[in-house]
Amino acid sequence: MMKFFKTSLRALLCGAVLALCPMVCNAADGDKFKLVKSVSELNDGDKIILVKLNANSTGANVALSTKSKSGQYIEGAIIEVSGDIATANNTTEIIQIEKESNDFYLKCLSNTMYLCNNCDDNSRNTIGFSDKKTTVPGSKGKVVKAAIEIDEINNYNAIISFGYLLKNAKDRMIGYGYSGTTSGCGQFRCYTLNEHRNDNTYSIKIFKQITDQVSLSESSDNAAVISSNKGKTVDVSLSRTLVADKWNTFCVPFDIDLTDGKLNGVEVRVMEFMDVESNIMCFGAATNIKAGEAYLIKPLNESITNPILPNVTISSDEPKTLGKGNYSFVGVYSPKSFDEQASKVSLFINGSAKLSRPKANSTMKGMRAYFACASEQAASAQLQLGGELTGVASIVSDVDEDGNIYNLNGVCIGKDIKGLSKGLYIKNGKKFVVK
Repeated sequence: MMKFFKTSLRALLCGAVLALCPMVCNAADGDKFKLVKSVSELNDGDKIILVKLNANSTGANVALSTKSKSGQYIEGAIIEVSGDIATANNTTEIIQIEKESNDFYLKCLSNTMYLCNNCDDNSRNTIGFSDKKTTVPGSKGKVVKAAIEIDEINNYNAIISFGYLLKNAKDRMIGYGYSGTTSGCGQFRCYTLNEHRNDNTYSIKIFKQITDQVSLSESSDNAAVISSNKGKTVDVSLSRTLVADKWNTFCVPFDIDLTDGKLNGVEVRVMEFMDVESNIMCFGAATNIKAGEAYLIKPLNESITNPILPNVTISSDEPKTLGKGNYSFVGVYSPKSFDEQASKVSLFINGSAKLSRPKANSTMKGMRAYFACASEQAASAQLQLGGELTGVASIVSDVDEDGNIYNLNGVCIGKDIKGLSKGLYIKNGKKFVVK
């Protein structure tokens, strides 16, 4: 009986601990956080993380962690950052904002204590914790109330500052220093405000947790999700990658403002379908993406992986077809299959701006686009990007070759090379010259 009682009590206690865990644990592994670019984005109850980008010689990104040396510093820990999005892990300290008027109180969820200025004189750069929101008097003078500024000119650096109790002392700000820890990830401390606020060596950034996301996947049928959220303004998580320094087709059901030349924090070139001249499909530079329309996007130097687009309005539940005459540019939200006939009159574009026919019975993933052509025109199609003739690319055929000969206007003129006048022709997807 006693053994049963002990076992039951142990099970009961374990159950109680598990039940309480969600309230006190820092379970953040895999949570997404978006770079804060204005103080107006920070509200009472928001969860944030503090990050130092390119923290060391290897270019690693480091976040305030759950590990600290009491009353002195808080260690940094590696965190994944892609563009404006940071992905937390189980070493990342999650901070919950408590906002009162223009004052901020920063509660660490791992220990339910508030970050504070813990400096006892002007020679020490220490950060600490307080279990009270009110300022703690005494020689240490723990100041819990913080002010937050976002430097919108200087790469959205965050200045999180605390006042000071002692006479002739200086205000402090949270900053990062790369030294003093065995992990090699540096440490977060409180540094003097006036001397360090504009020093990028110590600068940090705030990332805010993203909630209420709508997820669209390149491998799934997205029709129901798009339809049920049409007209809503939401954060959208895209499950797809835009490969660096390659042309990617792209089509989404919401507008994206690219006037700053960046998508998800990564610099991009964007081309939109402009016109058809004979057999040439012409593209020009674009500064915005419109819902339902297809585009070519080239991220510069860095791939965009699983981007999150905040505060977008889903407004188009059906992709549009752009173009005229024998050629059109067709976007898709969900995977699309190409049977044998469709593969003969459709074209893909690869990262090097080369055109190719899809293989029969193949499937293209969602949130992309393809070219639809009149049957006799596919073999002679060309691209022109940004008005430069060097951007013209001929077809690379991925299907059985029919042996037909086409002129540059896409007109089939038979299969016999004899009797052709001088000029440039196309056969089996390749150009040849008759002299």
